[in-house]
Amino acid sequence: MTCTAYCSRDGVIGIADGLHFPDACLPIAVGSRGHLSFQIEELGERTRKGRAWRVPGVTGRERDHVAYTAVQIFAATILTRNASLRRWPMKAAENV
Repeated sequence: MTCTAYCSRDGVIGIADGLHFPDACLPIAVGSRGHLSFQIEELGERTRKGRAWRVPGVTGRERDHVAYTAVQIFAATILTRNASLRRWPMKAAENV
């Protein structure tokens, strides 16, 4: 099943089924849950309590453009390391 990895403003990463992700979040990559989870565990940072993964460099206290750049770098790194993962399809947003 296709899943979408996304992150919230504080950098916490989640995985949602399908091509959906919550409001106020940014998509990271699309692919199988197993491939996404593996790459997130390899490249992400543990949150302070260790219960979740976070985009490196995003804590929620930095400026928006700094956080956005960190998410884009993280997404690009994940996509170059695993050929089966893809960017989130922007064509769906063009029809709005």
